[in-house]
Amino acid sequence: MSDLRSRALRTAAALPVGDPERTRILAALDPMSKVAIKQETEAFIAWALQNNDRMSPSQVQRFIEKVTGNDPIQPAAAPKPKRGPLEVGEKVIVDNYRNKNSLNTDACEDHHDQVGTVDGKTVDGLTVRFENNQTAYFEGHQSGNSTGLYRWTPKADYQEGAVSKKALVELVYLRGSVRPPPQRDIDALQEYVERGMAKGEHRSDIYYTGYVGKFAYNKQGEVYFTLSSQQRDRPTSINPTKGQMLYIGYAGRRPGGWKADAESMGIVV
Repeated sequence: MSDLRSRALRTAAALPVGDPERTRILAALDPMSKVAIKQETEAFIAWALQNNDRMSPSQVQRFIEKVTGNDPIQPAAAPKPKRGPLEVGEKVIVDNYRNKNSLNTDACEDHHDQVGTVDGKTVDGLTVRFENNQTAYFEGHQSGNSTGLYRWTPKADYQEGAVSKKALVELVYLRGSVRPPPQRDIDALQEYVERGMAKGEHRSDIYYTGYVGKFAYNKQGEVYFTLSSQQRDRPTSINPTKGQMLYIGYAGRRPGGWKADAESMGIVV
C-alpha cells in the first residue's frame, strides 16, 4: 500500500461516518463503483452495520413473499441453468480478471466486461461479435476461466421476469459471516478496505437496490432470490442463510427514526 493511500485511509477512518470529507476521500479511493453512494445513503449503511440487527431467513422470506405475491418455487420447478459448451447465438461477457487461458489474454484485455454473441464456432474455439460490431476469437468452448467467457443473461431478461408490482427494494447484505470492523478501529478499517480493493471490491458491495427476480429454494432447502441490481451489471444472488441480511425494505421508505438513531451512534447524517 502506498504511503499516500495509507494516509488517506487513516484520515477517512478518523472522521465520523457521513462526514462530507470522509465521503469525498473514500469516493476518490473507490473509482469502481457503478452508482455513486450519496452521503445520506452512506450514513444509512453505517447505521445498519452498527445496528447489526441480522434478519432471520424466515423474516426475509416473508418480506419477499409480500413483494412478489408468490411463494418461493421448489428446486425441481426452478429453471436449470444452461451448462456445457457455449453454442452459436449465446450471449457471453468477457472477464479478463478470471481468465486463465494464456491464448485468450489479448482478447480478454481488449474486450473486458463487454457483452457479445457467439458468432461462430470452430474445432478449437469461438468467434464472438460484440455490440460495437467488433469480433474476437477465443480458444476453447466452455463458459468459465478456461476461456474468460461467461454465459450472460441480460438484466432486461431478469426484469421482465421480475415481480409484477415492479417494487424497487433496498438492502444491506453481507456475504458470509464476517462483518466489517467498527469505524473506530482505524487499523482494522484500513486493512479491510485495502483487502477489499485488492480483490476488486468497493463500498457498494454491501448495499443493493433493484428488482426481485427469481425467488426459490435451493437444493439444501435454503430460500434465496436474485436481484437485478442497480449497482452491478450482473444479477446478484441473495441467500439470507449463508449471508447476513442487516436490512431489507422498499426503496424510498426507510424506517422512521433511523436518522436520530444514527446520530446517537455518532454517525453524521
